[in-house]
Amino acid sequence: MVAKSQRIRLHFMVALTLVVMLFGATKALRSYRDRKDQQTYQLARDKLHDYVRRAPGQEQEQIEKVVKEEHGRIRRDAAALLAQTQYLVKHPPRRGPQSKARQARLFENIRRNFERVKASKPAIFPTGVAFLRAARSGADDSFSPYSICLPHSYSAGLAYPLVVRLPKAGYVPFANDPGVECFEGAITIRPQGKAIGVGSPVTESEALAALEEVKLLYSVDPERVYLVGPLLDSRELWRLAAHHPDLFAGVVALESGGGRPGATDYRQLEVGPSYRELVEFLTASSDPLSYVENLEHCAVIIAHVLAPDPRANAATRAFVRRLREVGGQVEYFELPRSEDAKLPQWIEQYALGKVFSAASAAPPPHFQFKTASPRYGQAWWLRIDARDNPVRFARAEADSSGGRVQIRTDNVSALTVLPERMESPAKVVSVDGVEFKGPGLQLEKWEGKWRPVASKGLRKHMGCCGPVDDVFQDPFLIVFGSSGESDLLSDVCEAEARGFADKWEKRYGYRPPVKKDKDVSPDERRHFNLALFGGPEANSISAAVMPALPIRIERDAIAVGGRRYEGKDLGIIMCYPSPFDKDHMVALIAGSTPAAQYQAWDRFGSLGEVAGPARSKWFDYAVFDGICVGLETFPQVGFFDNHWGAQAEGAGPAGGGATWRRPPPGPPLPPAPPSDYQRT
Repeated sequence: MVAKSQRIRLHFMVALTLVVMLFGATKALRSYRDRKDQQTYQLARDKLHDYVRRAPGQEQEQIEKVVKEEHGRIRRDAAALLAQTQYLVKHPPRRGPQSKARQARLFENIRRNFERVKASKPAIFPTGVAFLRAARSGADDSFSPYSICLPHSYSAGLAYPLVVRLPKAGYVPFANDPGVECFEGAITIRPQGKAIGVGSPVTESEALAALEEVKLLYSVDPERVYLVGPLLDSRELWRLAAHHPDLFAGVVALESGGGRPGATDYRQLEVGPSYRELVEFLTASSDPLSYVENLEHCAVIIAHVLAPDPRANAATRAFVRRLREVGGQVEYFELPRSEDAKLPQWIEQYALGKVFSAASAAPPPHFQFKTASPRYGQAWWLRIDARDNPVRFARAEADSSGGRVQIRTDNVSALTVLPERMESPAKVVSVDGVEFKGPGLQLEKWEGKWRPVASKGLRKHMGCCGPVDDVFQDPFLIVFGSSGESDLLSDVCEAEARGFADKWEKRYGYRPPVKKDKDVSPDERRHFNLALFGGPEANSISAAVMPALPIRIERDAIAVGGRRYEGKDLGIIMCYPSPFDKDHMVALIAGSTPAAQYQAWDRFGSLGEVAGPARSKWFDYAVFDGICVGLETFPQVGFFDNHWGAQAEGAGPAGGGATWRRPPPGPPLPPAPPSDYQRT
């Protein structure tokens, strides 16, 4: 019995020992597995981090190559993938493996689409979710990103309304989530832009580029395009609406903090009588109130919380009142200020719903159109090509009812009727009471009388009309002189050119191409606007352009329109049609000495500052010298006539010219009486 009990104890002890050994082995194995899992997880996390950190940058170079080499839909899809990759590169994931894993999934989608693009297949993008695309900007030939959202039910067989949503002023591209609101039953885009929020014309080019690309890629109803944006200092919103009234069926302007349609006040400078008309025009041309009649056929809704500044509220009310006077369709909501100063959500929902149901933007039988520049001179089936007086607005009132076209003009010296844009082209066109036959007509006013265009040679037209600032609204190439005898002048030309490019990149996020004059190819001369730093003595391309220009630059003199200016440190800033291609332009920034060339552009307005009277190149040409600081101090400044001539006096038979000259110095001041200090 005792032996049996001992055997039981022995077996129990052996079993317990085995259990303990098994538990220890299991624990050791689990610990080993945990260490292995931890190592594997750490390795996977490190690989994920390395992948997310390096892969997008490496892939970006390959995508950029495809963007440069391909064309059509494949190129556009590659540009979209490039914008998405750049976003990932500029926005590294937050801490934690989940954020990195999400970033990796986004990049894997880009890679899969890129494989399709390389195989000449279109990329596949989602519906119901916002994503990034990029359109080639007409301003500087770079690709500008924009957000887009297609409805869940998108089908290529249907025509969808398009909502163009502008971000708020001060928006920094890529600083926020690149998404945009999605509407079921409509396509929505938001141009990211490089300069949105600063009132730059480049913004307009980018928004139009995005709009036109979406029309090409997706099924859009061109008569149901709507513009939505902020009201406060909203140059972008009203510039787009007023310059292109035939593009938009409706406009919604919303502002939580209160505000007004913005304008630049050029009248802040004290100027003499001869400059007052110019200053008034420059101020009015930047004010949306000047273009109200263009919005007659556009449904407009404005809603804002009252601003603390009563002047801002008064300006908005004046805009609404004037729009109603011209017969515009406008609803206006003015809400008292609250603690959060925010618009109620129902206001935006109501405004969008009301405008989306607005009538289409089909060509109306009767319309008015007003413009300050031929660059923005086209609406519906009429294009204003030139003005009599460059510092007055051009106006046209057109009617196509009854099988006849009747046009009445004010300050218009050339126009074109576009029959392909009319619903039923008329056979007879009457302009200011003078009748012409033919469905499509290009007319000019010569010595005050209308006639079909008969004059030969250069003519100002859309895209080639000046002023100097317009040269930089199309793809351009910066060229600095390196051919002069003076090394110092060549060095100054290069420094000025690269400094200009630095400022452009700082403001717009894209560096324009900069080349030495000797390195510019014949192809580049023909296909770019050229910004030439250095006169004929320093820049070989400036020397090649010089025979075609209506000015002469010598070592110590500049001749313009029959007048000759002599002295030290003379220079000129001007624009002119390119002799290499009539549809492109050149801008010449030339000084006769290194001192004149030094800061020639920045002395009369800096690219990186807000536009103003001394900040913009509002002229076709300006002669400067060592004592010139802009505006009234230019020896001569003005606009070429409509045939790019520099008339000695007046504008010639074609109209369009204007000249201002520095007033002659007055009599010397009498000597000041001696001061007490001088007496002692």
